[in-house]
This record gives sequence, structure tokens and C-alpha cells, in this order.
Amino acid sequence: MRRAEERNGFTGRLLFFAVLAVAGEAAAGGPDVGVSTAAPKAVITSRSVRVLDKGGRVEFTGDVKLTRGDDFLSTDRLVTEEATNVSRATGHVYFRQENAGEGVRWEAWGERGVYDSEVASGTLWGNSPPARARRTPLGPGATPGGKVDLEAPEISFARVAVSTAPGSRALGRARAAGGVYVKSAEDVPIPRVTEMWSDRADYDGPADRFRLEGAFRPWPGLPPPGDPPARLDRPYARQVQGSERRQLRGEIINFHPAARRLVVERAVRAQILFDSSKSANGAGSEIKGKERKTGVPAR
Repeated sequence: MRRAEERNGFTGRLLFFAVLAVAGEAAAGGPDVGVSTAAPKAVITSRSVRVLDKGGRVEFTGDVKLTRGDDFLSTDRLVTEEATNVSRATGHVYFRQENAGEGVRWEAWGERGVYDSEVASGTLWGNSPPARARRTPLGPGATPGGKVDLEAPEISFARVAVSTAPGSRALGRARAAGGVYVKSAEDVPIPRVTEMWSDRADYDGPADRFRLEGAFRPWPGLPPPGDPPARLDRPYARQVQGSERRQLRGEIINFHPAARRLVVERAVRAQILFDSSKSANGAGSEIKGKERKTGVPAR
């Protein structure tokens, strides 16, 4: 295919839709259909294909799978748009973005989604239930830190071409909005669970940071996850480590999963309860602010 393309001077898009037209005619009631694009390189398989709007859009249905490098998407139905390189997915959407060299895998689930093959970015939406995502360290030499789970009505993912932090490997970015719940569970050196609620959250891979801002807004018709306080006026975090329990509020909460660090800034309010007869070694939390504002010493 590539040799024919170079010999005849076709663009990747023209060749892509020429192949689609033939595949669409043969797909009705037939076996799985495979379609490959040249620029950007992507492969879509499905059980049936229909060419719409005189080739302007193509509809894939039935066990649809899209693969582009280390990006993968599966769904019940996918419609690609020739003019924009955008693919729109509906029904049981699953998205995965990873790179073994970066040390992190992102997975996400939603009711519908959009994938832009030009810039390798995707967005998933969910209402009942909301969209879900998980950040998992990969294999040998993986970025440190445990799994981080994320729930929100809208979650987006993108790649970063060049790292902005020395020595960084986790180059992906993610954004969640519309009422965000974040949960991190770590097993070592001491089990620790961190839960956070906010209006929006941004994950910066090069900085190893989740940045949470705004007060959590309950999802319509659904109980809030993790049982947060009834009234929230700013981001809220709850952390349990050994015998210590921390409840933290602030205008900004920064969570660094690899560094195992929680930083709360501006209008900080903290409540920390612990059993002094037991020791809870390991990385602690950092509260940025003054002791007279928080009621506890800065840590």
C-alpha cells in the first residue's frame, strides 16, 4: 500500500477513503474489516463499515478497535471525520494510552468519547455512571507511586512531545472536570489511602502532579463517591496512613503520586488525628501555610 501511495502521489487521506469505499461495500454481513491510514498511522477494525456523506464520514460498528502506536480505543460504534482527523465513539468506550519508556499507563472508561489522531489526544464522557480512569505504573523501572483512580463526567488525555522537567519519564497529561474524585492506594512502605474531591483536576506528567481546584459538585442523581463532607467550599482531601488520619482543605491541592507528597495551599484548614503510641513512618504530608491559619504545625 505504501509503495503504491508513493508511486502514484496519493495522500494518506485519499488512499484511506479509497480503501474504505471498497471495504464498506464488502463489509455488510461479512467478517471483520480492517482499515489502515498512512498519516497519521492508525488501524481500525470492526464487523461492518458504512461510508457516509460521500466519503466525508465513515461509520464503524460492531466490536470496533482503533490502534495508533501505543494508543488503543474500543467501542460499539465509531464515526471518523475525514476533514478533522477526529473519531467519535459511542457505547462502552475504553481508551488506553501508554509508553513503556515513560513508565505510566492510563486507562479510561466512558459512555462516549472523541479521539484526535492528529495529536493523539482523547476525551471520554459519562453521566450515569461518570467516566473513570486509572493511572498505573508500568513494569521494571516504572514511575514510582501506586495506582491512582479518577472519576468525573469528563476526562481528557494528551501526550507531551518534550518533557519540561529534568529526568521525567511520565510525559502524559490528563484533565478532569465537572466534579472530580481522585483515589490513590499505596502498599509500601506503610499502606496509605488518599482521597480527594474537587471541581476539576489536571495531571501534569513531567511535574508528577495532580492539581485540584474548585469545590466538588455532586453528580445529578448519584451519591458522591467516597462519602465526602456534605458541604464543600474548596478542594478537600482525606488521607489515612497507619494510625494517622488527615482531613485537609485549601484553594489548591497538589498531589505527587511518585514522590508520595500532598501539598495544600491558600486558605488552608487541616485536622490531623493520630495515636501517639504508634509510629507511622514514611513520607508525610506537607501543608503550605502558617500555623496560625491551619491550627497545626506546618509539615
